[in-house]
Amino acid sequence: MSEKINFEGEFQQFNPTEKKPRSIVRNILVIVLYFILTEVLAIVASISFSGVKSFLVTYSSEEIIASDCQEKLNVIGVASSFSENSAYVLYEYHNFAIIIHKDNELNHLNDAELSIFFDKILAGEKIDIYMIEYASNIKYLLTTNEAMYQEIAPLEDFSPLFLNITNLVIFILTAIPVVILLKSDWILDLKFYKENKRQSTFRYLNGFLITIAATIAIGLLTELLTSILHLNVPISDNQASINEMAQGGLGLFIMIISACIVAPILEELVFRKAIFNLIKNAKLAILLSTIIFGAIHLISEIMSGNWISLLINSISYFGMGFVLAYVYHKNKKNIIINIMVHATYNLVGLLLPLIFSLLPF
Repeated sequence: MSEKINFEGEFQQFNPTEKKPRSIVRNILVIVLYFILTEVLAIVASISFSGVKSFLVTYSSEEIIASDCQEKLNVIGVASSFSENSAYVLYEYHNFAIIIHKDNELNHLNDAELSIFFDKILAGEKIDIYMIEYASNIKYLLTTNEAMYQEIAPLEDFSPLFLNITNLVIFILTAIPVVILLKSDWILDLKFYKENKRQSTFRYLNGFLITIAATIAIGLLTELLTSILHLNVPISDNQASINEMAQGGLGLFIMIISACIVAPILEELVFRKAIFNLIKNAKLAILLSTIIFGAIHLISEIMSGNWISLLINSISYFGMGFVLAYVYHKNKKNIIINIMVHATYNLVGLLLPLIFSLLPF
């Protein structure tokens, strides 16, 4: 009672008027760094290694068309010759070899029905037609009837393994400053998780189940929309890139590290922690987080102007962005829980196709 305590001095370090500006700058810097570093590092890697032959692979015209046929069920490849491949079926038509994916309904038509179908295409029905060699009359028909055609030439590009490693390095280099800048935030969340392990584990499992339920609902909605509108929409460029890079043992291993460890840490800190730190209104924070998260995963569709593909695939990415933002908000903004949910979701998404491919049926 006889000791005089300077309460103002004791609590000066917690003065919100001094803490708030630093917090705003720190979180803005995190978001800006993410976009700048990922783009700059990707450009630097592309320029630096573009001439290194060991990092490059040449795709033949046939391989490019075969890849398109696997991703877009409405694609028809037209060429003078094709090597045998179990992924597609070859047909002879008007002195051309026509490649059709085995899952395409065209594969079940007889020769007469196929002839009628292709005559309709050449009469003006719009469909992606890829041609390596074509006669002048075919080109004339395609041009005058506004059907889409494209001459495919062999392409030299970075190998999937190189892209896999490069993406991992870019994520790590971007994550380092982000983790440092938000150190006080994630350490506090980690401490809370450890002190309330049972409750936090329940919240994590609940959040994961919500993402799985949302994925099923999004899939059903997408199928319904494409069925109603009679659309054949390819998988997103982002997912196609992941599928390509995950091929093979080493590629899959690197992809697991990238997509299931580094990316969830980086993306959750940027798109959930930093955005929610900046915007105190929960609804607005969820909306902004959803929009930005969805947009960065659809950048290829946005840049290419493929609006149909963008419309359909945006349901998945914007939907998942909303779910992750919602889970973060409902779990008292504990970023550790969201990182675990995001990582588990990505791991399941990578391993399920591999498991199904190994099944005997």
